Amino acid sequence: MKVKPTAIHQFHGGSAWGDAITNGLLYTRQLVLELGFPSEIFCQDVAPELAGTIRSAPTFQDDPDILLLVHFSWAIRYFDWLDGLRCRKILVFHNITPGEYFEEGGDLARLADVSWEQLAALRPRITASLANSRYSAAQLGRLGYESPTVLPLLIDPDTLARGAADEVTGKALRADDAIKILFVGRIVTNKRQDLLLEVVRHLKRDGHSRAPHLFLAGGVGTGDPYGDELAARARDLGIADCVSFLGKVSDTDLRALYRGCDVFLSLSEHEGFCVPLVEAMAFDLPVVALASSAVAETVGDGGLLLEHDDPAMVAGVVRTIADEPELRRRLVLAGRKNIARFRRDLTLEKLARFLRDEGGIDVTVPVSSPLEEAPRSWRLEGPFDSSYSLAVVNRSLSRALDQQGIDMGLLSTEGPGDFPPDPAFLEGAPDIGALWRKGEGMVRPDVGLRNLYPPRVAGMSSATRVLASWGWEESGLRPEWVDEFNRELNLITTVSRYVADVLRSNGVRVPIAVVGNGADACAAPTPRREYPRERGAEPFRFLHISSGFPRKGIDVLLRAWGRAFSAEDPVCLVIKTFPNPHNETERWLRELKDRFPGHATVEFINDDVGDDAIEALYRGSDALVAPSRGEGFGLPLAEAMGHGLPVITTRHGGALDFCGDDNAWLTDFHYAYADSHLGLFNSAWAEPDEADLVRALKEVHASASADRTAKSERARCLMEGTFAWARVAARSCAAVDMLDELPAIGKLPRVVLVSTWNVRCGIAAYARHQTSIFPRGSLQVMANHTDAPIRPDEPFVQRCWRQGWSDDLAALQDAIGRARPDLVVVQFNFGFFDIEAFGRLLDRLAADGIPYHVILHSTMDVAKPERRISLRQIQPSLARAARLLVHGVADLNRLKSMQLDSAAAIIPHGTPSFCIDERANVRGNLGISGKRVLACFGYLLPDKGFGVLLEAFFRLRQRHQDLHLLLVTSLYPDPVSEMEADRCRARIAGHAHAGSVTLMTSHLPEVQAHAMLQASDLLVFPYQTTQESSSGAVRFGLASLKPVACTPLPIFDDVASVVHRLPGTSAQDIERGIETLLSDVELLNRHSDRQARWLAEHVWPAASRRFWDMLRAPPIFDLVARDRDAMPGSDLTATEHQPTACSPSSPERSNVSRRMITNAGTDDHV
Repeated sequence: MKVKPTAIHQFHGGSAWGDAITNGLLYTRQLVLELGFPSEIFCQDVAPELAGTIRSAPTFQDDPDILLLVHFSWAIRYFDWLDGLRCRKILVFHNITPGEYFEEGGDLARLADVSWEQLAALRPRITASLANSRYSAAQLGRLGYESPTVLPLLIDPDTLARGAADEVTGKALRADDAIKILFVGRIVTNKRQDLLLEVVRHLKRDGHSRAPHLFLAGGVGTGDPYGDELAARARDLGIADCVSFLGKVSDTDLRALYRGCDVFLSLSEHEGFCVPLVEAMAFDLPVVALASSAVAETVGDGGLLLEHDDPAMVAGVVRTIADEPELRRRLVLAGRKNIARFRRDLTLEKLARFLRDEGGIDVTVPVSSPLEEAPRSWRLEGPFDSSYSLAVVNRSLSRALDQQGIDMGLLSTEGPGDFPPDPAFLEGAPDIGALWRKGEGMVRPDVGLRNLYPPRVAGMSSATRVLASWGWEESGLRPEWVDEFNRELNLITTVSRYVADVLRSNGVRVPIAVVGNGADACAAPTPRREYPRERGAEPFRFLHISSGFPRKGIDVLLRAWGRAFSAEDPVCLVIKTFPNPHNETERWLRELKDRFPGHATVEFINDDVGDDAIEALYRGSDALVAPSRGEGFGLPLAEAMGHGLPVITTRHGGALDFCGDDNAWLTDFHYAYADSHLGLFNSAWAEPDEADLVRALKEVHASASADRTAKSERARCLMEGTFAWARVAARSCAAVDMLDELPAIGKLPRVVLVSTWNVRCGIAAYARHQTSIFPRGSLQVMANHTDAPIRPDEPFVQRCWRQGWSDDLAALQDAIGRARPDLVVVQFNFGFFDIEAFGRLLDRLAADGIPYHVILHSTMDVAKPERRISLRQIQPSLARAARLLVHGVADLNRLKSMQLDSAAAIIPHGTPSFCIDERANVRGNLGISGKRVLACFGYLLPDKGFGVLLEAFFRLRQRHQDLHLLLVTSLYPDPVSEMEADRCRARIAGHAHAGSVTLMTSHLPEVQAHAMLQASDLLVFPYQTTQESSSGAVRFGLASLKPVACTPLPIFDDVASVVHRLPGTSAQDIERGIETLLSDVELLNRHSDRQARWLAEHVWPAASRRFWDMLRAPPIFDLVARDRDAMPGSDLTATEHQPTACSPSSPERSNVSRRMITNAGTDDHV
């Protein structure tokens, strides 16, 4: 017969604020109260912080009608009192720390033995028993307890993560770039925090760009020396700055730690359950734990379990989780699934069932909901409450996803942080308001889409983290963005293939899917009266809608307009922009009037107008013209096509996803370094061809209406079929689903590098630096034969080809075949291979299905009396390359002339980084203290201009007695180098100022050469002629952080923003340029700050990381191309996609219509 107790109370020996068992007592009390029984907690030791919540054990009123849940984890002082109670008792066993973890013969070891004795003695007094794990239940069984029930009464994961986190702690963690490792638990020997210190030591030693930081949250036992021993050990290991001993932390700080760290790591050897494992999973913190005691069953399938605790191996696991967002996502999803079994309603049902069936209690058993996977929740995070382009994209995509049945929400946030949406907007858009309110309640959405500027992607609370509908318009990206994307994101969806290629070429290695943009953001409203014109009436009206940023090409458009039409022509150009700091249209209009006083009519609208006014502009115009230097997508172009307008635009960028020769008028361009306000290094865009734009303007105006309509109708059908928001939403869903088909850890490719290696050659040094961070086992170098290696070759080096024009490369081809690589990288210089043999090698790689990347260190044709060589000779072979990597825009333009730029990308040279300053010592050793020192660096070859520099220096020395010239050169393994050295020595020896020149010709180690250059006041690179595309020597010079001056050759174009350009290459020009710099200290040091930033972005480890990430990244998933190609009659014949070579960008924030903006994530954000 079941009995109904008057109360169900709890007893435990002790209590402590923040202690897992104490929290379990409080949680269990809530469950008991929910079952309808009065309940109190009694302890022999009550923590002061809990005095109002927990009662002292002596106050317990014993009664046979009371049920007492006896929690046992350690010896009880009141055991005799407990043993004599008349109430019914149920044991709740939390396990006992074994005595082996305490000092042998000490008090704690003795108490551990007493604990087991008391536990055994309680058995006859116990009605039934609960254990927090199967591991603990097995121990009870060995003591004679019959069939203990496993039910952890410790944690409620449903509410755990909903509390507030300390904002100061959270902000500090977000700002810390370290790999943040968390362990929560008492500082005691069985937890093995000492092993965690060893893991940190290995992580610090591995040379990764992200240092480790270990956070230990937990109190130290009274009188236990283990905490002091750990602190001393951290100092001994040299990691004291990488470890934070936090002690007990507040609940708000603990939540911030769980949310802000990268991995929870436990190497504990004994746990009865280990609540922090579940807490970490509740906060989506990946768990790595040693599979000891009860840990394996607590972790379940929700984390990574380790069979061994070897610190080096564990460090590798931690590093992998930090570097692999997809593995992190899988662990987060597994953790969420695992902790569902601890759900409150399930625990309540199990407790009630236990009390009824094992405890004989009359209690109603509540029915919990089944463990079923709920539909995935999605939340789009970004602005949505204005006419800002990103806001339009965000609400349009959200609506489309919601209409497809997605459990959708919105979060109002921007690059700087969250902000409340505009109440007036929410009132006018109730559907968006409902999505926002729903999103506010999403604590941990399954899928998070962020679209904001700047692209803040850290700190997302979703399991799947997506940078959505990303747009960009120039070929460079901020390196810190690339690092954060790779570290935080699971997926990037882009508005065009062009943007996807830009991301890849900058080293973004997370999965990328091209989903496009929608051109149907809203139904067309009625035109406003301000623009009462019907299409087709005279004058013929060209329309331009943009932000007015320089990349929009309005300056080029106005010059072409002045050349194409005069006031007598029945044409009009309407330019619609909005006020912003980068809009210089008014100046360009003045220049148009000055240069072409009789130009055709131009109407300028510089205002933020509503959707209906923009709609009227589209309806009242005859063609849209957008000669952009770069577009991530080109939303006005797409919208114009949707309205049936003919479109003129540059044959470049994201617009080529929907603009081709069959549905638009495309104009030519040439590559140029981007001159945007972003100030990115090595970033290119497309400079529109003014003459070709004139041609297009005239052609569209002169075309028969039927011909224009035929093209425009093809464009309109493409917009409706492929670029509707419903299709964008469907592609976004497909992209997210695709992640589950990818491996959790990307396979590391086996790379064969064909290059000179370990010889005195700039490309050999470049190749070594470029592959410096490649993982062991991933690289095999196939190098040229040499009799003079600098040092013994590494085991991964195989010498199998001869430099020059006589090797047919058959041996190299066979060696690659035997190596069976995943891809091949070739460092190309015209002097390395016979061009035809090289083409055959590439053809064989293509036939064998081996992707190849060619780094072109020179693209200019070789025109020597005995031989002419051009890349055009192997154009088809190069066209099949996965990538052609070059060093500057001159290379891009040469490749464009050969139709090879579609797979081309700029990959900048790296530079060494040094942490020494030997200026004073070097000057003292060379006897040049107090002198103003000019220096030069590089191989001693005739075209480097050393002789010309000597002539210029001697002229300067006549006027400046304090000048000294330091020539830090090295003999190249070629007779011409020794001949040049002899000529330089002769010039120096025969001059009156020979004592003011120091000539070094030995090959110095990099550190020593750097120290020499630090002794200078100005570095001069007086190159005369060169076939090379970029100079490694000038980069080495820039690393000294001394001012650098170069002759005006294209080889220095890629560093033009951080060097001074001399007026010419003659001795007189070099003399004049140096004189100007030395006479103006402010001018001399003008580039110092930018040079320091340049160096930070170009150090070799970062450049090598970018290259490796580019190679190892998965393929781009072009879902737009899939949909477009599936359309009936699809025949988009633009040109091939422009590569990662170019793409201008720069965002701005303004309350502007989407129709005057490019696309999400572009220069139209402020």
